[in-house]
Amino acid sequence: NSEGIGFEEFLNDVGCLLMGRNTYDVVSGFGPDMWAYGNRPVHVVTHRQISSSKYNVSSVSGDIPQLVSDALKAAGGKDVYVDGGNLIRQVLDAGLLDDIIITMVPRILGQGKSLFSGALKQHP
Repeated sequence: NSEGIGFEEFLNDVGCLLMGRNTYDVVSGFGPDMWAYGNRPVHVVTHRQISSSKYNVSSVSGDIPQLVSDALKAAGGKDVYVDGGNLIRQVLDAGLLDDIIITMVPRILGQGKSLFSGALKQHP
């Protein structure tokens, strides 16, 4: 529908997040009172160590199909929310996205990256 759904309602169907490192750094920088993901597993794709968190956050690395497979297992039958422009493009190019939901947030997060620039192929 044109009004969409609220973020909390959307998250009800999410069992795990697969998040790029830059996105994680931005959202974790909002502070502990702004952490929107509850205790869902958040797999941060990075080769750098992440600081400890009181939430269910872990660093992961590897090839995209394995990362998605691991996130699906952690999701326990629910959806995996892929977040971060570069990571989304990689999962999209691997043919592993079922749906794309574009969310508008009334907050400027910084320079950011174009969501679809750098995609390796066309996607119907």
